[in-house]
Amino acid sequence: VKTLRPGDTGVGFTLETLLEIPENNSPRGDFHGMEIKAYRDSETEFDDQDKMNLFLKEPEWLDGLTTAERIQQYGYKDPNGRQAWYLSVTSRKNEANLQLFVTEQGEVLELHRNDLPIARWSLEVLEQRLQEKHAHSVFVGAESRGKGADEEFWYKTVTWCQEPSAKRLLELTTSGDIIVELRMHLRPDGSARNHGTAFRCRKHKLQTLFREQTT
Repeated sequence: VKTLRPGDTGVGFTLETLLEIPENNSPRGDFHGMEIKAYRDSETEFDDQDKMNLFLKEPEWLDGLTTAERIQQYGYKDPNGRQAWYLSVTSRKNEANLQLFVTEQGEVLELHRNDLPIARWSLEVLEQRLQEKHAHSVFVGAESRGKGADEEFWYKTVTWCQEPSAKRLLELTTSGDIIVELRMHLRPDGSARNHGTAFRCRKHKLQTLFREQTT
């Protein structure tokens, strides 16, 4: 089938359109309670380093700041002249001295800045979020040909996964395979615009989140 949208997101948008799934930011699975993710075989067969979206979840902030104050204090001037805080964070310390840290008990995920915790997610919160979004997840692989608006897909493989594990999520965080993306900036009037804190997983590790898989 010919892509209904040129570019990277075409493979997912086209499949969802064929299944009559409207674009949405629902916190739950988008097709009969299942979360559907499509990918190009040429991009990944769960063996590359690309990222796939998991869910959005704001942390419990520990720094005592408002969102606007946080952007002002931790952020930077972006190319549009805005004060912004758009960064990817893993278990390895980044250029802004941010990193993810799993406590020794393995029950809390912390966001550290300059080696001090400024935010956290409990194991229970992450487990609930995974169950909401990925209790049943389907990964659809597509063979593709052509480029841009002329790209075509043959959706040919399906992997069905269930029973996601927050403990496995934290293990993947420690190994550097979970990425948390901060996405916020200040509007001209000084108010904060937060697009949501996004959890993403490296595609070649994604299936290890689930206790049960069927292809």
